[in-house]
Amino acid sequence: MRYRIYPWIAKSWLFACLLLVLSAPGFSLDSSMLNSPALMTSLEEEGLNLGKLLFNQSRAVQNDKLFDDKSYASIASTLTSDLKKLKGADRYLSVTMAKKHRLFNAQWLQSKDAFYELIGVVPRFDMAPFGSQKFRCGETRLIYRLAYEKKWKGSDVYSRLPLILNVVFWNTKNLEPKDHSPKLCSAIARDWNALRKKDLAAFLLKKMSRKNLKSIEVNMQAVRWPSTVRPDFGGYAEYILRVFTQENKNRFVPSTLLNTLDTAKIKSNLNLKKELKAFLLSERSLAQADNGTLRIPEKFLATKTTSFAFHGSHRKANRHLDLIFNSQELEGPSWSKYNTFKSKQAWKRRVEDHSCAGCHQGRSIAGFHFVGKDKEKSFFANKIFFAQSGHLREDKKRREQFFQELVQGKSPKTFREFSERSPKEKGLYGAHCTLGKDKSFREWTCANGLKCENLVASKPSDDLGIGVCMPKTAGTGGDPSETGTVTQLANPRKDRVTQKKERACSEGYSSFDARDGFPSGICFKECPAHKKQLKEGEACGLIAFNGFNPCLARGEAFTKCLSQFTGELVLKSCGRSAPCRNDYVCAKAKGEKGVCIPPYFLFQLRLDGHPKPS
Repeated sequence: MRYRIYPWIAKSWLFACLLLVLSAPGFSLDSSMLNSPALMTSLEEEGLNLGKLLFNQSRAVQNDKLFDDKSYASIASTLTSDLKKLKGADRYLSVTMAKKHRLFNAQWLQSKDAFYELIGVVPRFDMAPFGSQKFRCGETRLIYRLAYEKKWKGSDVYSRLPLILNVVFWNTKNLEPKDHSPKLCSAIARDWNALRKKDLAAFLLKKMSRKNLKSIEVNMQAVRWPSTVRPDFGGYAEYILRVFTQENKNRFVPSTLLNTLDTAKIKSNLNLKKELKAFLLSERSLAQADNGTLRIPEKFLATKTTSFAFHGSHRKANRHLDLIFNSQELEGPSWSKYNTFKSKQAWKRRVEDHSCAGCHQGRSIAGFHFVGKDKEKSFFANKIFFAQSGHLREDKKRREQFFQELVQGKSPKTFREFSERSPKEKGLYGAHCTLGKDKSFREWTCANGLKCENLVASKPSDDLGIGVCMPKTAGTGGDPSETGTVTQLANPRKDRVTQKKERACSEGYSSFDARDGFPSGICFKECPAHKKQLKEGEACGLIAFNGFNPCLARGEAFTKCLSQFTGELVLKSCGRSAPCRNDYVCAKAKGEKGVCIPPYFLFQLRLDGHPKPS
């Protein structure tokens, strides 16, 4: 039986591929992130809050005080200008819920209600191949997320917002190193490995300074359309990606994004386009792309890009090579000698995987890879259970191996698989897999009990034959309930999901479709009185229902609206060992489980419906 969901749902998150875990006596750097909320709060109190670290504040401050610093204001002003340009080009775009297109409210960037919370600390020694001539030991990243806290309609409300700052420092032994040999990089890694909790803040404060700052990277959900406007996709969102470098102590300026092509500039300059083609198809570049360490020269790169969700890997606007070149313009050598691509289409996907938009739309939470563990004070129905994307979960193993080889004094292998999955292990639920069309992906198989299924195809076909690992049986709680084909247009706002077909749900289950806010639909049933009646892989999760959006539209606090208009349904359980499918996030369920829901069902991952900033 196919149901329409409650009306509220119809109106319904760079650069961090990360994660470090604590163990005694030191820290176990498993390429994850130090991300315990209690530890993050402690580090901020000891000096790692954004204001004191970078913006000349004596302590943690709200954004109105941060904006008094010219260097922060230069970043906020650039982002505000980006948002104004979007507003000027779309008469339906508004920071309120009164119009059908929703815009991020730039006032949060300088509001007295808003602030940045540290959500993760990540050593990225594996970024060494992308370092400058001076810095070749990778990076350390401090991840901050925008949040607010204020009185609203008699309630104290706190929530995070879909904007992340990735503050990147070079890994160094000294602030101005003369030699970053493998021996020195190993010494830096051993310093990290020997850390104890009590030493962490002092260690980081010694290493993290404006002299050692590489960049500040921004991932911001700028635009969101509810599923009433994009019923075929289950909604629509645009994420602005920016990188800022310091011009002087008072100003940050936009800088180029790693391997992210400036499509407009290249298309308008035939000589530059010809030069790019020669560079990409050179023997050296093809070998680097195969190794996962391609570095495209800055003259081809953009200082801003946008990634588009949902079904991001199927959207032409996220695939810059296809925007610049037609299918006949990139005929290259024999592809058979390469390891990660055996065809032109697979090579293009490999190159795009090196870019910011390509990375952030491959096996992601719509547009993010890490969104942070929630503090205890977060409202229950607004909490995340497992804060990593499938992409991040897969990539941690490679990062850990790189780090451990450095600690042991070895020269780590720089080879990277596709960021969206590793072929070394059979794919779990939701993993990308091969349908047998392109031998580049022949090792992308599924675990026992799963099959590779073509949930979302592309039109015109890209001939890659990449599907998703799904159960062999009919759908149960949280499984997709429809398939479709995505058009591939240069303008992502005009893309459509066509040729939709129902995907069977098991007996006793109903379904919501994309019109109800669920990308690729979802199988569900009411939560039983006894949790023992749940099948393996299921959990009861909170979903808001009829009345939620009207409640927000009246200006009520979201905590009140969530308290009054939520109910439990049987959905897909999730966690560290059980990832969600593409474009879904692992939200907190009752008990010790997570449940997979669309990201914009979590209030903190949507830009609209929040109280007005002051």
